[in-house]
This record gives sequence, C-alpha cells and structure tokens, in this order.
Amino acid sequence: MPQKLMVIMIDGISADYFATCRGRLLHLSALAERGLVVENLHSEVLGISLGGRVGMITGVSADQSGVYGNLIWDGERFR
Repeated sequence: MPQKLMVIMIDGISADYFATCRGRLLHLSALAERGLVVENLHSEVLGISLGGRVGMITGVSADQSGVYGNLIWDGERFR
C-alpha cells in the first residue's frame, strides 16, 4: 500500500510551543509520535498564514508564487 502524507499546520502553535506543551496537546502529540515533526521551519512572510504556507510548501518566494499576505496577485489586482 502506498504511504500517505498528512501535513498539519495550525495557526498560533509554533514548534517551540508544541515542544514545551505536548502534554496539553494529547491528540496532536500522539500523531507526532507516529510520524515526523519538523522543529525548525520558518516562512518568508511572518505572521501571514497564506503567504507563509505557500512558501513552506512550494519553496518559492512571494514574488514567484504571487501570494503576498492573505491575498493573491493575479497580475492585475489582489483578490
């Protein structure tokens, strides 16, 4: 059976917070024990969910992806 990948990104829970508060996040901690936890990943766009996630997943910067902040530049306007 092919392996599957599940990526969980949660706003407001940094890797540092998760490491120190695993006892309070029992279900997330159980998932982490059975998989891989990335402990040091930073987005190019700090504090902006969409732009940061696109950068982490694709590995390209905002000027290449067109995702600046929580809006997408379509070549003419932000939408």
